[in-house]
Amino acid sequence: MNPNLLRPASLRLLLLATLALTTLPVFAEGPAYWKARDAECRGNVERMIAELQRHPPAAPVRLAVPLEHLATTLEANGRFRELGLNAHDGRRLLRALYQHFGVPETRPAPAAIANTEKRGIASLPGYRPRGEFEPIDAVLMTWPDTSALNDEFITMMKTIHAGQAWIYLIVNNGFEQRRLSRTLGENGVDLSRISWITARRNSMWVRDYGPLFLYNRAGSWAVADFHYFRNRPADDRIPTRFASLFGVPVVDRQRRENIVYTEGGNLMTDGLGAIVYSSRTYTGNPRTDAGTIDARIGSALQATRAIVPDPPSLDGTGHVDMFLKIIKPDTVVIGRYREDQPDYTVLEETASLFASTPNGAGQPWNIIRVPMPDVYYAYFGLPVVRTYINGLMVNNQFIVPTYGLPEDAEALNILAAQLPGKSLVPINANEIIESLGAWHCVTMEFPRP
Repeated sequence: MNPNLLRPASLRLLLLATLALTTLPVFAEGPAYWKARDAECRGNVERMIAELQRHPPAAPVRLAVPLEHLATTLEANGRFRELGLNAHDGRRLLRALYQHFGVPETRPAPAAIANTEKRGIASLPGYRPRGEFEPIDAVLMTWPDTSALNDEFITMMKTIHAGQAWIYLIVNNGFEQRRLSRTLGENGVDLSRISWITARRNSMWVRDYGPLFLYNRAGSWAVADFHYFRNRPADDRIPTRFASLFGVPVVDRQRRENIVYTEGGNLMTDGLGAIVYSSRTYTGNPRTDAGTIDARIGSALQATRAIVPDPPSLDGTGHVDMFLKIIKPDTVVIGRYREDQPDYTVLEETASLFASTPNGAGQPWNIIRVPMPDVYYAYFGLPVVRTYINGLMVNNQFIVPTYGLPEDAEALNILAAQLPGKSLVPINANEIIESLGAWHCVTMEFPRP
C-alpha cells in the first residue's frame, strides 16, 4: 500500500504515515533556527539586517499588508520588545525586510484598465463558482520557484492523478516544458495526463492570480478575472490567457467601473450562493466603499450572501484560505489558537460570525475547529502562520500541509472524521510556509461541469 494515501478509517495508519512524512528535516531553517538568531542578534538592528540579507527568500513572499500595519501589530504584540528594539529600530528592520522581499511598503490602489478596452463582460447570470468539495476534472499549477519544493510538487501531481484529475501545468516556454518533461518522467509522473499551458508568469501562487472557474447546468464554463498585484503583471494576465486558449467568456473585474482588487486565496464559496472573503478586501480597495465591493464580487460570482470575517492580525496575506475552509455545503472548518496566542480572539469571532450567518441555502453551518500551531517569526519580523486548512481537495483525495508537530495528528484526525471516504495525503509544508502559503495557494481546481 502506498503510505501517502491514507484511509481515515484506520487511525493507526494515519498516525504512522503522518509521523513518517512530517518528522524528517526538510530544510535548514525554521522556528529553532530563527529563535537562535533572535537571541544572538537581540538589541542590534544592524546585525539583524545583515543576517536577513544572508537569507534570500526561496520563493516570492506573499506579504500583502502595508509596512505600517505590520509594524503597529508587532509593536502591540510585544515583538519589538522581544527583539530588544525600540519602535524606530523595529520599523527600520521591517523596511529592510520589505526591501529584501521586493514587497512595496504600501499597497497602491489598483490601476483600472480604461473603459474602452474590451476585456470581458460584466456578469454571467446562471453561472456559479464551485465549492471546493465538488468533483473536479483538473488542477491548474505551475512549477515551484525553488528546487527545494520539487519533491513536494511531484507528490502533489501524483496525488492529483490518483484523484482522477488532469493537470494543466503553466510553463514560460518550450525549453521549460522539455526540461520539466524529463524531470517529471524520471520521477514517475504520468506525462500523458498533463496539458501544458505556455504563458509568462511571475510567481507560483496560482491560487491567487489564476482563473476563477464558473459553470452552469448546461455544462458550459467561463472565467472570472479580478485585479491582481500591480507588480506581477504576467500573473495578472493568466486568467484571460487561459480563457482565450479555450474560447470561453471572461467576467471582468478589472475595468474602471467594476474593478476589484483581490486574490483567489481570499475567495471561498459554498456553491449555493454564499461567498466568503476577509475584510482585507476592503482595505485593498481604498477608493471604493465596502457595499460597492460586495456588490461587484457578488455579481461576478452570482453570490447572494457575503460572509466577511476579519483576518488574523499576524497573517501577512489576509486570505481566508489560511484560517478557514468550506468542506461541505453546510460545513466549515475554522482554525483555533490557544488562548495565549495573539489571534485567539479573532478566530473565535470568526466562528461566532458563521454561527450567526446561514449558508447560501439559508441553513445553519456545522462549525468544526482545527488547531493552529503557534506563530513563529522568520527574518526577525515576518510572522509565519502555520495552518492545516490550506489544503487541496481532489475528488477522493485531500492534500494537507503538515509540520512535524504534535498538532499534526490531532488536525488530521479531526479532518478524517469529517471526510469519510477521502484519502488524506499529508505533505510537509515547513519549506513553503515561510513564504506565507501552502498547498492550496499553489493550485487552482478546474470544475467538472
